[in-house]
Amino acid sequence: MTSEHLGNTRDVDVYLPHADHGAPRALLIVFDGVAFTHTVATPTILDNLQAEGRIPPTAAIFVDSKGNLRNRELPCHAPFARFVAEELHPRVEPWCGASLPAERTVLAGASYGGVAAAYVARSAPQRFGNVLSMSGSYWVKGDGSDDDDSFGWLPRRYAEEERHPLRFHLNIGLYEEGSRLFSDAPEQLGINRRMREVLDARGYALSYREYAGGHDWICWEQELPGALEWVLGGA
Repeated sequence: MTSEHLGNTRDVDVYLPHADHGAPRALLIVFDGVAFTHTVATPTILDNLQAEGRIPPTAAIFVDSKGNLRNRELPCHAPFARFVAEELHPRVEPWCGASLPAERTVLAGASYGGVAAAYVARSAPQRFGNVLSMSGSYWVKGDGSDDDDSFGWLPRRYAEEERHPLRFHLNIGLYEEGSRLFSDAPEQLGINRRMREVLDARGYALSYREYAGGHDWICWEQELPGALEWVLGGA
């Protein structure tokens, strides 16, 4: 898929529910798409959750992160948010067979992908109503849209702005204290706790979980079924 906002082209993989489960009633958009189809068996997880009746029929879009461009595009990058909201979403929504409301649409990711999910949803809450953030890197700096150039930008924006019509599932490993790229940035566990406090104080619908694990794909695969059930179970 080619993006004018980003000036590049990337692969986008599509998952559709088995015909026996019916037409999609929810849409899941996942960042770091290759990792979430090859390292984490997300299509199999979706198959099993639907077969067990734990989530409704769900279509999923897995968005490739373009290798080294990931570190620029995912952490609070305005052109990436415009790509997802204005180019990707209108293009893929017809594949679901129907126009789905924001409350049935989920943005999901881990690490940089987790903070990207919360950032993009904030940019376009009329399109995306749910955020699934695993080990979200909320320590990152902002998008240059204001004078705030310090770490932990996105939690401050959520604390200061009017509440958006969004629901959140956040999870984080208890052994992630040092999981960030800069020694002077807030630690991963602490900044996720701060994000939880902000969302709770502002009255967002929120599910939050801390587990005995670190910043790795094994933990995220184990956490994904429960997270998907929370964000999609009521769709």
